[in-house]
Amino acid sequence: MAKHLRKAPSVLPEFKAGKLLFGKSNSDHMISVDWERATDWGNPSLIPFEDLQLHPFSSALHYGIQCFEGLKAYRNNKEEIRMFRPWCNMLRLKRSSLRLTLPDFDGHELIKLIEELLKVEERWIPPTTEFSLYVRPLHFATDNALGVHSPDRSKLLVMTGPVGPYYPTGFKPISLYCATQTIRSAPKGTGAYKIGGYC
Repeated sequence: MAKHLRKAPSVLPEFKAGKLLFGKSNSDHMISVDWERATDWGNPSLIPFEDLQLHPFSSALHYGIQCFEGLKAYRNNKEEIRMFRPWCNMLRLKRSSLRLTLPDFDGHELIKLIEELLKVEERWIPPTTEFSLYVRPLHFATDNALGVHSPDRSKLLVMTGPVGPYYPTGFKPISLYCATQTIRSAPKGTGAYKIGGYC
């Protein structure tokens, strides 16, 4: 993986209940790799976490051609870094990408890249099992022209950030309702994929 100039380390958030909120903190770096139909996948890069620049005609914005995943990295009692079934997340990201006519990719290689990113961002992984480092892969089209068509260009990013409980109530049981009259994944729909809008 090509490495760009590393960012100066940021101040870590407090790894405390009520202080570390879900999705509010990001680590210092992310993985970026571009795809073009004519040349296939390029070399992945480790870059500083930064704002994206998108063309106003980007098909990801107009037609929602983007998908994502979410998994976590933890420290166990031996201070070892662990992820929970990352290959399942890669398989779903591959399926979501193909459903949107985004290009396929090597899921095993992406897991290796994530492992390298975790080494770089190790200090962001909370020292307690109550918290974790959230890993967010994102794959989206980068065509800069209007019109519905299969993408000729795309970008795959992997970002991370330390997180606390998903719900503001913390690690407390929540009430769930199971509906059997309606289903989220209609036949030939996109409910079984993690794409923009969950439509």
